[in-house]
Amino acid sequence: MQMLLNHHRLNYLFSITIQKSTIKTLCLLLGLCLLLNSANARVNAETQNIFSEKLQKMIDLSFENPDSIITQLNNYTIHYLSQADTSKVIDCQLAAITILKDQLKYSEAFDIAWTNAVLVEESGSPMQIMKSYRLLGELYNSINQGKHSIDYFNKALAASKHIYKTDKKKGNELITGYFNLVMACNKYLERAAASSYLDSCYMYADSIQLNSIARGYIDTEKGIRYFLNDDLEKAEKTLLDVKNRYESIDDNDALFNKDKRFLVIIYWFIGDLYAHKKQWQTAAMYYQQSIDAIHNYKYHTIQEFDLLYKLAQMEAELGNYAKAYQLIHSSKIKHDNIYGNRSDIHQELYEIKSRHKQTVIEKDLEIAQKNKELYEKEKKLNRIKTYAMALIALCLVTLLFFINHKQRKKHQLRNAQNEKEIETKNKELTSFALQFIEKEKQVAELCEFVKDNVKDGNNKFNIIAKANKSRDDYWQEFNTRFMSLNQHFYETLNQRFNDLTSNDLRHCALIKLNFSTKEIADLMGISPKSVNMAHHRLRKKLALSQETNLTTFIANI
Repeated sequence: MQMLLNHHRLNYLFSITIQKSTIKTLCLLLGLCLLLNSANARVNAETQNIFSEKLQKMIDLSFENPDSIITQLNNYTIHYLSQADTSKVIDCQLAAITILKDQLKYSEAFDIAWTNAVLVEESGSPMQIMKSYRLLGELYNSINQGKHSIDYFNKALAASKHIYKTDKKKGNELITGYFNLVMACNKYLERAAASSYLDSCYMYADSIQLNSIARGYIDTEKGIRYFLNDDLEKAEKTLLDVKNRYESIDDNDALFNKDKRFLVIIYWFIGDLYAHKKQWQTAAMYYQQSIDAIHNYKYHTIQEFDLLYKLAQMEAELGNYAKAYQLIHSSKIKHDNIYGNRSDIHQELYEIKSRHKQTVIEKDLEIAQKNKELYEKEKKLNRIKTYAMALIALCLVTLLFFINHKQRKKHQLRNAQNEKEIETKNKELTSFALQFIEKEKQVAELCEFVKDNVKDGNNKFNIIAKANKSRDDYWQEFNTRFMSLNQHFYETLNQRFNDLTSNDLRHCALIKLNFSTKEIADLMGISPKSVNMAHHRLRKKLALSQETNLTTFIANI
């Protein structure tokens, strides 16, 4: 009986294991999909970083041969458009805008920037969105469109903040966002805002421990703030410190070499400071150094006419009128070449402003339409996602229910079969025991008859010995059958109570089968009183209290 019960438990555990293994398999498949997606995303990110570094090198080399670099970028754009690689197309266009802006080709730069902005807003990464807004801000600042410039710089700053929240290593981008607003607000006389943005620059520069070269840009703006607030001593000390820092950069230092171009701005502002202090000779020296830096680094070339005019003023103050006149004449020629009514750049700027008005209107309408279409698409996509998830969940639940139902049915069928087997075996064992009782009666009667009627002592002994042997054989068969149904019964008793005799174990087996005192007496060939005494001794060996029922205790083993 115990063996069948154990078999029944194993089958039940096996059915549960199958259900658990099915769920584990589904979870493993889901985990594998997530792992593969994560690996693909990591590989794509590494590839994108390598490509971005390549584009940055092209931008750095564009001062030597800009037209060749632009042609190369156009070829890249066409190639990646054919591959539908939107991310690389955007990066190529952003690089082209940067180079065209530095080459004063504003019309071409704006054409690409406006087209690129739509592409970026549709499918760009947060970093690409930030760069796109930043370049538009710089372009509008170059043509003195202050409102649009500050608006785009603010959008770029918002994108930088979003990036910084997810990746604290991008603190430089956040500082650049604030720094662009500092310069724009200073240019368009929004000094309170410029001061607030500058404080934010320093706060984040301290948090990421910005290196001294990168910090020089911020320190320059701090020097300008001192200058605007008439704190000339602090302004001079700050600007000269930044100048020394940048002049000390080794020309062979690949990491910081391009930062040396910023000396154009530093010399310029130091010249303004000394001009304000009426130190004409020193001011003229720094204006000249700024002009020389423009020629050396091909940086801020559009501002050369302004520097020539400032230098002319200093020469006039020093009494060098002929030189001053020559400088003013050179300044006017450069100004007319850039902003004169007949200059190509002037015509470009005029066309840009005209196109800008029309583009803004068209873009607003386009954005409104796209937003509407996007909203409808999102609603439809969300409905599809909801239905798909519900269908997947329903299929999963149905599958688990089916598996569970099938296992439960098998389990119930096995239970019914096991119970039937146990019932049959119990009947057989009871029948055998009853036969045993009947045999015991016959053997007892035979022994009595032999004692009374057989005179020969040897024959009498042999007959009684055979009768006792027959009784032992019956007991042996009874134990075999009993143990086949209660496999661990004797083993458990002996482990828990090691002083039980074979006679005690027989009593326990008969109690387990729920035989009465009289039936046990008949089976064992003793009186009912002897059975009760044996049970009393058995209770002591089992250490049972008065409240514990012996039959119930043994039935539970």
